[in-house]
Amino acid sequence: MLRHIVMFKLKDGIERDDPRVVKAVKLIQELPGQIDTVLDSELGWDTSCKPHSLDYATLWKFRDADGLAQYSAHPAHLKVLEATRDIFDAKIADYVIA
Repeated sequence: MLRHIVMFKLKDGIERDDPRVVKAVKLIQELPGQIDTVLDSELGWDTSCKPHSLDYATLWKFRDADGLAQYSAHPAHLKVLEATRDIFDAKIADYVIA
């Protein structure tokens, strides 16, 4: 199994209620139902609100690297990348889980 984590930080001057953010988060939330290789997901806004925390986090589970590659190339995911590019800075991590 493979875990894919993406954590987002809103860019300076962008707020959660910005229509672009609302649209982007909706697109992210729709991904699990659109991409068959997603085995499980957890998505949500940060609740700690600490100065060093990020704003939105996603946790994805895939059977293998091929599943993640299919997800990454899927048109719905590419649409998310386009929607988030100007409003979020993103960090990712992928690792194998037992």
